[in-house]
Amino acid sequence: MAFAEDITAFYADFGEPVTVNAVAVTGIFDLVPGDAFGIVNNSKATLRVPSSVAAAVGQSVVRGGTTYTIASVDYADFSGAENLIYLK
Repeated sequence: MAFAEDITAFYADFGEPVTVNAVAVTGIFDLVPGDAFGIVNNSKATLRVPSSVAAAVGQSVVRGGTTYTIASVDYADFSGAENLIYLK
């Protein structure tokens, strides 16, 4: 028997409205800041979305008035239920 988890509640609790390629979706945004001294700006932004969200490299993501470009799209877990979008 395969295990299938309902991720709807997870996105309802932790998600926020964003647009991916001009389509409104709910995603979980994460921004890992650069180093503590401000010497190297290596901030990394990611967006976790259900795998049903169509996203491709080069498309835009808008969150709270800030526009990002999709750098890559990977599976967020082994179930294939979610994707992790890396932003630049």
